[in-house]
Amino acid sequence: MNFGRIEYLYVLVTVPLIAIIFYVQYILKEKFLKENGLKDVFKTYALDRRFFKKFFFLVSLTFLILSLASPRFGVALEKGERRGRDIFFLIDVSNSMNATDIKPSRLDATKQVIFNLLKKMNGDRVGVAVFAGSCQIICPLTDDYDAVSMFVDSIDTDMISKQGTNLGEAIEKVVKEGFPENDKGFRTIIVFSDGEDFGDSVESGVKVAKENNVIIFSVGIGSKEGAPIPVKDINGKVIGFKKDKDGKVVITKMNPETLVKIAKETDGEAFIVRSNLDIDPLIKNINKLQKKKFAEKGFVKLKDRYYYPLAVSVLFLIAFLVL
Repeated sequence: MNFGRIEYLYVLVTVPLIAIIFYVQYILKEKFLKENGLKDVFKTYALDRRFFKKFFFLVSLTFLILSLASPRFGVALEKGERRGRDIFFLIDVSNSMNATDIKPSRLDATKQVIFNLLKKMNGDRVGVAVFAGSCQIICPLTDDYDAVSMFVDSIDTDMISKQGTNLGEAIEKVVKEGFPENDKGFRTIIVFSDGEDFGDSVESGVKVAKENNVIIFSVGIGSKEGAPIPVKDINGKVIGFKKDKDGKVVITKMNPETLVKIAKETDGEAFIVRSNLDIDPLIKNINKLQKKKFAEKGFVKLKDRYYYPLAVSVLFLIAFLVL
């Protein structure tokens, strides 16, 4: 189960706050009645009635908020033809992506670019993989862009303990394990990286991509001037900057050369993101790619079940009103 409008779940914090207000009111009223000798005047059933009335109100409010969050579970078959592409976001999570020459950081800028991309996609299946010294597929191909956004939002540079930037191995892993087998064409990898220190493995990854007709777009994140690499403590607080063996602060610079090369060799395009997060040129090039037909008879998606918590909310609201 997931929620179509997850931001409404934050409103649930108002429920315990209102409950605390009700409780404080009760304590103050009890104190007033006791100090003025009026406590025995009020019947017990009246107290019970007030308690349940407020309880019904809080339950009704809780389920109303859950309904607004649009819970989705179960599956529904959507009839009709759908066309799109299979696209994998391959995201560099090496420590250099914490550099802040692109605000607020290279990695955070990458996330914003991806969020903007997802808003303009329609019908494509999207997967997510991260890489540094090794590669991990964290989200398989799906047309649920909300789920993709949640996975992307959770990415940080601690996800892969093995540091380095083994792009070649990452491309090979996505081609062989991320995309469906025997599905030539219609497949694209979008690499997000600062292009720094790819090592000697890139050629092998590009070769596998070309053999499987996978087009690679590359998005360079960073500046040529560069920036130091922050060193953080376990709480995420910056406590210094990475230094070399001579004690000098390391400056990481965006290197577009390899990113341009892998895009060119696979019939893709390379793009540079510095201060401008405009992704229209990238979208324009993606839209030129051929689309394939998905599920001629229909495709399955999570069903919106907002009406279940709404029904519960209405029932408790009625109980609140008639009590």
